Amino acid sequence: MQIREFGVERWMDLYENQCELNLAETCVESLTVGELLKIAGKEDALLGEILPMKLTYGAIDGTERLRSNVASLYEKQGVEQLREFLAMAERAPTPDVLHTEHEFNLQIGSATVVGRIDRIDRLSHDRVVIVDYKTGRPRTQEDADESLQLSIYACAARESFGYESERLAFYNLEDNSLVATTRSSEQLEDAKAKVHDVAEKIAAGHFEPKPGFQCNFCAYRNLCPATEKRLFPIAVKKTVASRIQ
Repeated sequence: MQIREFGVERWMDLYENQCELNLAETCVESLTVGELLKIAGKEDALLGEILPMKLTYGAIDGTERLRSNVASLYEKQGVEQLREFLAMAERAPTPDVLHTEHEFNLQIGSATVVGRIDRIDRLSHDRVVIVDYKTGRPRTQEDADESLQLSIYACAARESFGYESERLAFYNLEDNSLVATTRSSEQLEDAKAKVHDVAEKIAAGHFEPKPGFQCNFCAYRNLCPATEKRLFPIAVKKTVASRIQ
């Protein structure tokens, strides 16, 4: 079988090895905006925060068909999970549900933490179980034991509504499993101290980067000191071959 070559391939075969500077070629290390401005002698022409930006295609969202298929898979999975959840709920004892989607405003130092608790069940007069529903990856016991989210919920239940949280739980809709944990008063005070410390750093403009897989999807990737690209002096005469990695 013979496949006709693309017109762009013929153009690349003819010209790509003759160019002096590469701006944004596939499979070739691209120029940054800063490097391009330096070549043009206009380094101060634009704001410094856009200088590390790469001249590449940027984020690729996929075709409408792909997005539609992915959405339908999530919808199908969600319906199945709800059916299984309702079937299990019908077989279990009926809980004394006090609140669902219960909003709270928790004051910690100068910061106000606003949130919403999925479900609060009464155990006795002032003792409750707080449940947070999770989709996606099932949360583990370690996740529950170390969850700052659950700690904040317990603080909000105590200080905003007068409830003592006997248990805190993640309910995993993926496999209909419940992972429960507890918090002592000392642990709740530690959680509040952590929130206060983070709030103070945010107010002061101190954001320590924590590089990881999530960096690939971060809107501030090009501005973050942990992921920004360092600019190196480049010669004006530089062939595309020398830029291939």
